[in-house]
Amino acid sequence: MLTIYNQTERISSNFKKLIFQNNFLESPSFFAKKLNISTSHLNDCVNSNTGKSVTYWLQNAMIVEAQRLLYYTDNDVKEIAYNLGFEDHSYFSRLFKKISNETPLSFRRKFRE
Repeated sequence: MLTIYNQTERISSNFKKLIFQNNFLESPSFFAKKLNISTSHLNDCVNSNTGKSVTYWLQNAMIVEAQRLLYYTDNDVKEIAYNLGFEDHSYFSRLFKKISNETPLSFRRKFRE
């Protein structure tokens, strides 16, 4: 049983390392292939180890990058959304608000005042 837990922990840890190499725009299947496991096994391991899904971790990493771009650049929200792979900037804004509890513009204004 300890071996299974260690394997789950290792997979989850390696997944997070891959995300922070700026791979957060990739799909869960990309990470599963990199780790030589199925997408469902990846999600099971990450969920078991962290209590959160693969999608949760990818979305949060993307929002952190969006916050960085909002803080350090003058790019408008549409451009940032597009650069992060969103065709619909309004969906990006809704997701940003869902995760960070504020809109992209209010996040930017908070640091520009």
